[in-house]
Amino acid sequence: MLVYPHRAGASLALAAACLLAAGCGSNDAPGSSDDSKQTALPESSPKPKDWTEPKKSAALPHGKRTVGGDPVNFPHTTKGAVAMLKEAAEVRVEKDHYFTDVQLRLLHRYQVEGEQTAENARKIKTKTEKKDAKLRRKAGVKKGEPLPREVSLHVDVVGYKIVSASPDSVSAWLLTREAAKDKDHKKAVTSWSRQLSVARWEKGDWKASIADTFHAMQNQKEEDTPAVVALGKPGFNKAGWTAIRGAA
Repeated sequence: MLVYPHRAGASLALAAACLLAAGCGSNDAPGSSDDSKQTALPESSPKPKDWTEPKKSAALPHGKRTVGGDPVNFPHTTKGAVAMLKEAAEVRVEKDHYFTDVQLRLLHRYQVEGEQTAENARKIKTKTEKKDAKLRRKAGVKKGEPLPREVSLHVDVVGYKIVSASPDSVSAWLLTREAAKDKDHKKAVTSWSRQLSVARWEKGDWKASIADTFHAMQNQKEEDTPAVVALGKPGFNKAGWTAIRGAA
């Protein structure tokens, strides 16, 4: 059973928005691309011969400290905001770490304070626990048991494109690479997608905002939406993506 990220609603404030907002189904995370392609590739494959070097690249700053292993206290800069959004988007569903863990981590660590409510946590748990139960059934494990090592989903942010930036608010498209594995496939199935998200400066750190993200989505024009292009492909530069150093 392949753990497909879009079916799982696995990452970022936008996926959390799908869980929390009425009318957003589990298969239609807003801002994700319908034209992402899936290919069977090793998770750590060498650069292909037709690799096109990105014209723009950036090293993102680190958080000044960690809480529960998660970086926090990012610099009060545009890159600091993107760094937080990247950390919020990184997904690891594997072993004893399920979708519920992913979403609650996002809510409690990286959402703005006003969205960190008990009601939102309850809604997340209600929906993600159903996904976790389905995943366990297909993986052949019982509740409380870890997933087999052959079953996993890894989501990594490898590029970004700034939509707007002010001292206390940054809107950006994130380009993500998702690698899904199951017991029946020796190689991971890799897919690419994009997602719009907004960071807000709040109490000395950057936080992701569902409300701000929905507002940005409503104002986003189709012609300004970057194409989903894999890192290393010629279209990556044409779409205006900035590669994140160390993410290739």
